[in-house]
Amino acid sequence: MKISTRSRYAVRALIELADSFEGSPVTLREISRRQRISARYLENIMTLLEHAGIVIGSRGKRGGFNLARPSAEITLDDVFCATEHDSVPILCLKSPGLCRNACTCVTRVVWEDLNRSVHQVLRSYTLEKLVKMHRVSSPEMQDGGALHYYI
Repeated sequence: MKISTRSRYAVRALIELADSFEGSPVTLREISRRQRISARYLENIMTLLEHAGIVIGSRGKRGGFNLARPSAEITLDDVFCATEHDSVPILCLKSPGLCRNACTCVTRVVWEDLNRSVHQVLRSYTLEKLVKMHRVSSPEMQDGGALHYYI
């Protein structure tokens, strides 16, 4: 399973929101600058996250983005489901009718286990957990510098 840039950037942007959360929206420009992500690309990502109910966008002079739910309630599985077109390792899991051998395929069990395991791992990581991990391991946090998340 290959993880797209879109998903990796989405996670970085969301960690930025979760870490910066003080009630006021964080602008797209600020996230873009801090994370070194193209503002145009980030806008597309944030639209996907907004449609999935992960972020709330507000317009205007004091506009920007906030998390739609507490960071402890947003998992990486939520993010990947919002940003990946297909989060299954093989298409026959999503559409068994694509394969004539779906009913008798021995390897299908392997692909189902793989899919279940991937989603289980992604569900085990929340934005809150990732922010805590970063704060503990990041020397920038102790120096008061800008934060960068490499995923």
